[in-house]
Amino acid sequence: MPAADTIHILLASLMTLQTSLPPHDASTSEETLASTEYVSCFHEPQGSRRVRSPVLVSPNGFYRAYVEVEVVSFLEETDVPVPACTNTSKLFLSEKGQEDFRLVYLEEPKKWSGGNGLRLADWSPDGDELLIELFVWQYESDVFGKDILVYLPRHGIFRVLDYRWYQRRFQTFTGAPPDCSVEISAIGFSPEGDIVVKAQPEIDEEMYGTSCVQEEGLWLLDPYGKTATPLPPDYKVKQYGKIEGHEPEE
Repeated sequence: MPAADTIHILLASLMTLQTSLPPHDASTSEETLASTEYVSCFHEPQGSRRVRSPVLVSPNGFYRAYVEVEVVSFLEETDVPVPACTNTSKLFLSEKGQEDFRLVYLEEPKKWSGGNGLRLADWSPDGDELLIELFVWQYESDVFGKDILVYLPRHGIFRVLDYRWYQRRFQTFTGAPPDCSVEISAIGFSPEGDIVVKAQPEIDEEMYGTSCVQEEGLWLLDPYGKTATPLPPDYKVKQYGKIEGHEPEE
């Protein structure tokens, strides 16, 4: 999980990288998927492949973004070779007047977390912030983690929401034990630009500890980690980003 500082500057070396779309690898199939967070070599169609999310356009029309996930299937070198899989996830962005997309975020497989994925949640109402979820895991294990990122394209930086800080905010509000745990998922933005998340109890309290919340619900998070406030059960989250090529739902 992120360190205590709520603002992290990531990928400084990528700020000047103007990478166009990578060349197509003929040995890797490519498709467009609405869900890019859990792509695997072991899901149908099995094997190596590259998938892309639909392009999400900011409400002001100035930015376009999409996710690409490539999974590579191989035989792990052990006494008895076994099928294995690794993921590489990328976030691409283009600005108004630019035809090509450039790479702004790269998540590569690591020794203890070979799987990863990205999900675009939404653009902020003013189109200046992109809300993203990063998922990491290790195949054939229970190792799993998730971070909520906010990308500020105007400045070329990412904010990582500090899970431990928000955990304390949930604990303070609900009166749960100090070591409680909560599962949060990025949903979108409020009209004022605060972040809306879904909070739900931990499924495995024996492993992760007592849940900070006892029921699923929407919460409003100050993006700088100062407050976490429950939203009414009938709260409706508006989608501000537009999927390219799709008419928005009324």
